Amino acid sequence: DEIVPANGVPRTLTDALGSEHTEPQHGGAYTYGTGPRGPAMHHGHGSRRDDLDLDAERFFRAVDRAVYDHHSRASGLPLLLAALPEYHKQFRKVSQNPHLMPVGLEVSLESESLSLEDLRNRAWQAVLPTYIERLDAIVERYGAANARGKGTGELAAAGLAAVEGRIRTLLVDADQVVPGHLDPMGEVRLAEPHEVGVDDLLDDIAELVIQKGGEVVVVPRDRMPTETGLAAIYAY
Repeated sequence: DEIVPANGVPRTLTDALGSEHTEPQHGGAYTYGTGPRGPAMHHGHGSRRDDLDLDAERFFRAVDRAVYDHHSRASGLPLLLAALPEYHKQFRKVSQNPHLMPVGLEVSLESESLSLEDLRNRAWQAVLPTYIERLDAIVERYGAANARGKGTGELAAAGLAAVEGRIRTLLVDADQVVPGHLDPMGEVRLAEPHEVGVDDLLDDIAELVIQKGGEVVVVPRDRMPTETGLAAIYAY
């Protein structure tokens, strides 16, 4: 989903460099844009071209650092670069973000008139192989942890562990709903068939795991290692 960049993330060349950047000239120069909200990079000739390339590098460094400080470091999520083809090599050369993915999207957000849904679909196709690889690794970790008594697929045990803050990673079935209650002591009670307006027990446990500093991974049903709707890996 679209997010609003944090206040410290520059959106334009001026945001990043202030007045210390090369002013564009219109004689003998050409321009390419980075999108409706991004800056236009102007290419001229000779030393001016060098100055503009330096501006771009400084801008990319500032964006890279700000995105890491305000978004990547806290979330730990993979970062996918979507930019004009000529920017990819230059950005990757200066990036210090360990979450930047080796794959990227070569797009012009301005000329291609991409909608948010178009961008989401293209991004998902690029991320999918990495997502599956990561998911398979987590499922394998769950199997090993469960075999050692360091994990569970049981609702009651997971509910208690969530309240105690002992769940490091929780896998949750993307499509399953389990009506029920989780009380403050960690006791799980499944809803009766006639009950209405009952919370989803899986959601309640997942929210508690996040509050306690754990990780929640939503998993397609065909990749879930359990039939209960959840699988928990304990921190201890």
